Amino acid sequence: SYSDYLDAIQDELAKDNAINDDFYDVINTELGVKAEIMFYVQAPRSQKRLKKLTRTTAPDIDNLLKAALDGIFRGLEVKDSRVVLVSMGKFQEMENPRTEIVLRGIE
Repeated sequence: SYSDYLDAIQDELAKDNAINDDFYDVINTELGVKAEIMFYVQAPRSQKRLKKLTRTTAPDIDNLLKAALDGIFRGLEVKDSRVVLVSMGKFQEMENPRTEIVLRGIE
């Protein structure tokens, strides 16, 4: 379920000690935050090799963004509205599907 997915994000953040003083320093930057997000989504199992690096099928990139931000900010007093600029990409991955996120304060 979606709730389980958000819990899994929280578990990963806790394991990596990602919600720390540095996180709050960035999140509380006066002008807001830029999120740089790369989604490496699992290629279909039936596909033996990548024909194209980019993926234009579901899930839509806007839904991936919403889920990633919901997962990061779940249960925090600070909200994802601090993110005012986003750059992102979505690619197929055979071996290591993942999401990579960098949050930067806007100076």
